[in-house]
Amino acid sequence: MALQYGGRVVSYVEEEGIGELKNWLCIGKESRINVLSPETLFTILQLAFRTCHLNEALITIEQVKDVYPVVELAYHMLLSCAGTLVTDDYLNLKNKYLFEVCSRLADMLMY
Repeated sequence: MALQYGGRVVSYVEEEGIGELKNWLCIGKESRINVLSPETLFTILQLAFRTCHLNEALITIEQVKDVYPVVELAYHMLLSCAGTLVTDDYLNLKNKYLFEVCSRLADMLMY
C-alpha cells in the first residue's frame, strides 16, 4: 500500500506542481514518508531542471527547499551559479550543516 500511495504523491507532483506538496506533509505519517521518499525528490528535481532555465529551476525548487536538505543545497548552488547568492544566506547554510553533511548531500545530487 505504501508504494501505491507513494505513486499517488509522485503523480500529484507531476500533474499539479510542487507548490502544494507541503500540505501532504500534514496529512499523516505515511504521507510524510512518501513525500520525503527518493522517488518524490527525483520527480521534484526533474521538474525543476526540465526547463533548462536557471531562474525557472530556482523558482520551482524554492517552494520545497525547506522540506528536503538536498534540495536546499541545490538551491544555494544554483543561486551561486546565477550570481545571486547572498553572503548571509551562504554563511547560514554553512552554519546549519556540518561539512560532512554537505558533502553527503552533494554526492546525492551527483548520483
